[in-house]
Amino acid sequence: MRIFITGVSGLFGLNAALVLGDKGHEVWGSYLTHPVELPGGRAVRLDVREGVEVLRVFRDIKPEVVIHAAALTNVDACEENPAMARELNVDATRAVVKAVADFDVRARLVYLSTDQVFDGTTQFATERTRPNPINEYGRTKLHSEDVVASEASGGAFLIIRTNFFGWGPPHRPSLSDWILGRLRAGSGVPGFEDVFFTPILVNELIERVEFLLASGVRGLFHVTGAERVSKYEFARRLAEAFGLDPTLVKPIQVAKAGLRARRPLDMSLDGRKADKLFELFGFPPAKLEFGLAQLKGLEVQGWPDRIRSMIAQRRQVSA
Repeated sequence: MRIFITGVSGLFGLNAALVLGDKGHEVWGSYLTHPVELPGGRAVRLDVREGVEVLRVFRDIKPEVVIHAAALTNVDACEENPAMARELNVDATRAVVKAVADFDVRARLVYLSTDQVFDGTTQFATERTRPNPINEYGRTKLHSEDVVASEASGGAFLIIRTNFFGWGPPHRPSLSDWILGRLRAGSGVPGFEDVFFTPILVNELIERVEFLLASGVRGLFHVTGAERVSKYEFARRLAEAFGLDPTLVKPIQVAKAGLRARRPLDMSLDGRKADKLFELFGFPPAKLEFGLAQLKGLEVQGWPDRIRSMIAQRRQVSA
C-alpha cells in the first residue's frame, strides 16, 4: 500500500515509517519542525492546518491510506493554549479529512486518538462508554473524532484509541525513553501510583493497525495492551526488564506533581472488540511483559539508532 503519515517525525510516525517500510509498503510522510529522511520513501514539510496545501500534496501523491498522527499531544501545553490546541488538533484534522475525501484522492483514513477522551472514573472503558474529557487535550481529540466520524467520505475511516510506549526521537523522548534515561543515570523516577493505563508497545500497535486496514473493517477501535497498570508499576517493570534498579522508582500521587491540566486517574481501555479480530489471525495478547522484552530486544537490534538516523540524515543534507 501507499501510505501517508502526518506527523511522521513523532514517536508513532517514525516507528510506523520503519515498521511499514520494512513490510514493503510505500511510505510517505509530513513533518512541520523536525525534518525526516524516510528510508525508501519521502517526507515533505507540510502544515496540516493549511487545507489547500494538504489537498495539493494528497492529489500529487495519491495515497491509498492516510494515517493522521500529527497533533499537539503535550497535555499541559494544550491547557495553556487552547486556541493552538484546537488549531493543531481539530482544524488540522478537518483539513486532512476533507483532503482524503476529495474525488481525486479517495484514501482510507486512520485517525490516532487517545484514552484521555474519558474522565478516568471507569475501569476498562469500552467503545460504547460515553466520553467525558476533563482537559483541553482530551476535548480536542474527542472533537476531532467527531469530525472524522461525521465528515469522512463513505465511512472509510478507522479511529484508534490507544496509549503507547517505544523508542522515540531525540526531540521528543517517549515515557519509556524518559524513565530509562533517568534509571541509567542513577536518578530517581517519580511514578504515579494513582494513574492507571493499558500501555502497548508502539511496534505492536502499528502491526495491529496494519491488520485492521488489511481486513477492511471500519469505525472505532480500542487497540491496547492487555494489562491495566499504574504509571508507578509500569516504571518498575520497565526497570526490571532492562536489569536496572527498580527501587529508584518512587511512588507519588498525581495531585502532588504540580501539573497544569487535570489527568484522568483511570485511563484503562477495554480492547476486546479489536482483540477478537486479532485472535482470529494469530495475534497474541499484547502483554506488558512481552512488550517490555521486545523493547529491550529492539535496542539490541539497533532500532533506536535507526530512529535517530531518520532525523539526523536530513539535517546533514540540509546543512
